[in-house]
Amino acid sequence: MNCETLKEYLDRYGSLVADRARQAFEPLHVPATDGVVKLDLKRSMLPAQAHVVTAAVKTLNHQKSVFLCCECGTGKSQMGACVVHAHAGGKPYRTIVMCPPHLVETWRAELRQVFHRGMIEVHVLEKWRELLSFPRTKPQKPTWLIMGETVAKNGPYWRAAAIKDRRGVLRCPDCGAQLREKADSEGRFLSMKDLERSKKRCTAEIVVSIDGDGNPITRVCGTQLWQYGEGQDVWAPAEYIHKHMKRVFDYLVTDEIHEEKADTSARANAMGALVASCRKVIGMTGTLIGGKASHVRSLLFRLSPASLKAENLSWQDDMEFSRRYGRVDTIVTEKSGSSCDNRRSNGKNTTRRQSEQPGIMPTLYGRHLIGNTIFLSLKDVAADLPAYDEHPTSVRMSAELEQPYRQMEADLKEAVRELLRKGNHQLLSAMLHALLAYPDYPYDWKPVGYTDRSGRFVTVTCPPTLNSNCLWPKEKKLLEILRQEKAQGRQCWVFCVYTSTHPVLDRLEKIIREAGFRVKILEAEKVPTRNRSAWIAKTAPGVDVIISHPQPVRTGLTLFDAMGAHNFPSLIFYETGYDLFTLRQASRRSWRIGQKHPCRVYYLYYRETMQSRAMALMAQKLDASLALEGQFSAEGLAAMSAESGSLTMELAKSLVENIDFGEAERVWERFRSEAVSKVDELLEDEESHEEDDPELVDEEKPQLLETQVVFPTFESVPRGHYVQALLFMP
Repeated sequence: MNCETLKEYLDRYGSLVADRARQAFEPLHVPATDGVVKLDLKRSMLPAQAHVVTAAVKTLNHQKSVFLCCECGTGKSQMGACVVHAHAGGKPYRTIVMCPPHLVETWRAELRQVFHRGMIEVHVLEKWRELLSFPRTKPQKPTWLIMGETVAKNGPYWRAAAIKDRRGVLRCPDCGAQLREKADSEGRFLSMKDLERSKKRCTAEIVVSIDGDGNPITRVCGTQLWQYGEGQDVWAPAEYIHKHMKRVFDYLVTDEIHEEKADTSARANAMGALVASCRKVIGMTGTLIGGKASHVRSLLFRLSPASLKAENLSWQDDMEFSRRYGRVDTIVTEKSGSSCDNRRSNGKNTTRRQSEQPGIMPTLYGRHLIGNTIFLSLKDVAADLPAYDEHPTSVRMSAELEQPYRQMEADLKEAVRELLRKGNHQLLSAMLHALLAYPDYPYDWKPVGYTDRSGRFVTVTCPPTLNSNCLWPKEKKLLEILRQEKAQGRQCWVFCVYTSTHPVLDRLEKIIREAGFRVKILEAEKVPTRNRSAWIAKTAPGVDVIISHPQPVRTGLTLFDAMGAHNFPSLIFYETGYDLFTLRQASRRSWRIGQKHPCRVYYLYYRETMQSRAMALMAQKLDASLALEGQFSAEGLAAMSAESGSLTMELAKSLVENIDFGEAERVWERFRSEAVSKVDELLEDEESHEEDDPELVDEEKPQLLETQVVFPTFESVPRGHYVQALLFMP
């Protein structure tokens, strides 16, 4: 029987695929039949967590590292701590936890809640000098050292080191060559700003000797073009541990490891130094891949390089990795004119450059992730969670707001169309910002336009300032939702995105306070990342509403107190923007293990505007993003086609070419109904298994979990690789 979609194929033939997978590979852990590790904990693990911990322990028995790719709210911190404790097998150990600064106190509290008092020692590294007195001998009991990634990476201050000749040309202080970006003569000359931006070395080739034929033998100079400031006695803790404390620590737990995906950032290098210093590594994240193959390349090289080396890939082969496992566009620029001619012919200049685009080949999972990554989604622990409902709420603009908006839209649409014909994209960002943000704050806008080739600013439209004393339709809808939630005794958290150029937060605070609510603003500039959990714990019990940008709370923070002092089960996106990753992370801050109240997420947007287009497009992209994690739908796969590019370009294209993504409310309703049906199917399966004879259940064919074996083909996984939990579900 023919199947038109991959999801339909899996629904129909999933059990057969599971049998084939079981015959082709040897799973390390099968939840249907294998037992779990037993730990004496203050807070017990849920069944799904115990299976993840067991699979991770078995993985670490065979290799150095393992990735825990677990959805927000599944309890990654507890699972990471339990993996370490279970793998140690009752022996004393030392563990480093490297995490974002705002999660340091969260980790300290989590360890105290997971383990009994006196079972472990917990230290928080404040300054590098504390490492000087840290014990080097064998530990007497399990010891945890928690450090924020900022502390881990920060060393002494440095400054650029180069000499200038009489003409002001920068030269190497050692060999005297003019400084270039590359060793060949085509390399771009470096400026002082380039040297101050990042640490660099001289790339000039210097002659070291002459061979027998008289040819010069050269080497790269390599002189460092920076020097540390005088009078500094500072070490970067990660570098100090790597140089002076190797083998002192047994385990490294890196939380939110996707933040270290860059090739050469300071915190990525700090993590690499700690990885080299510890015996075993557990990397944890809720979003391992952000849509591009390169997002995991550097992480794989630092934590699990064996499969990459088997394919003869080196650290420098970044674009080759993207070509094999991602999507790379080759952009050819051809110029012709008098500047390209010579005396006897007409010439053309052709340049080629390659740019990585969103897209991932399925073989990436089979060759490099299936052997070292364990996935867990919230639906695997859905039986222990309250209801989660998303409410896309459209609002119609008033006539006073719609008239200037439509004029802006028409002006920008025409200008963007003309610029795109010339290959000029510089107005796209300004257009999207204006059309998404103006309806929410129609005051004090500067002219919107672009800079032409001569450097002159070209004004496209001047957004008018409207009456600031009236309430606009979206503001009225917000107050309506707040009153509805307060009547049920529920606290609300309101998110606004466009806060850097206009005081949207201040206006909303004024409106909400005048409506009779107790309200506070969480300002990222005034509350450091490390203090945000404490700020919430201190401020939240006395308010009805907190307003903030979603960025400060999108990772690590839980918007409810386990003891009931505060709880924000209602999240309202007054503005959503078009950053899918921020939206996914922030929308799950309350729907987590331990939450007792039903969670509601409201997305407010104006109907038939760019806000509506952004919501509908993000619903499609959300399907595509979930497909990368193994949750498929036909529309999501269609959205991952070769035509898929950046959200910015697609939104602009939708406006200029009048592309209809569908009504946002309808698209989100379809996505929400699919998610609910998947959870219902999971619960029905569990109930049916409880009613069946256990002996017969063991003999039945296991069901294949979508998040694991959809992408890899049997030919794409090298023989001998282990397929890990959660591969089979009972």
